[in-house]
Amino acid sequence: MRKLKEELVVHKVGVVKSEAERRIFEARTTFKKHFNNDKFNQIKIIQSPNALNLEVYLKRLFKKYRQPLLESTEWFLLDYDATSYMKEEKYFRDADFMKIHNFVVDTD
Repeated sequence: MRKLKEELVVHKVGVVKSEAERRIFEARTTFKKHFNNDKFNQIKIIQSPNALNLEVYLKRLFKKYRQPLLESTEWFLLDYDATSYMKEEKYFRDADFMKIHNFVVDTD
C-alpha cells in the first residue's frame, strides 16, 4: 500500500567494517546535530563479504536522493519508494543487487 502523502526521510548508507554499534551511535549523533531531531531509525543491516560493492551500488541507485547539506556521500533524502526498497527487502528481487551480494571469487 502506497502512502498518500509523499514523505522524504533522511537515511544513511554506509559500510561498517567493525564496531557496528559505535558507527550507529556516531550516525545517530551526526543526524541529531544536523537535523536537531531524535527521529533516527535503523532500517536495515545487510551482512555481505561484498559490502563495499553493495555500498557503491546503493549509492548509485539512490544518487538523485543525495543530501547535499551534509556534504557527504552517505546521507540521502529517500522518498517512500526508495525507503521501501530497503524496509520491504525489495533488493532480493533486484538482479543487480543480488549478483553483487552473492558474488564469490573462485580460488581453486
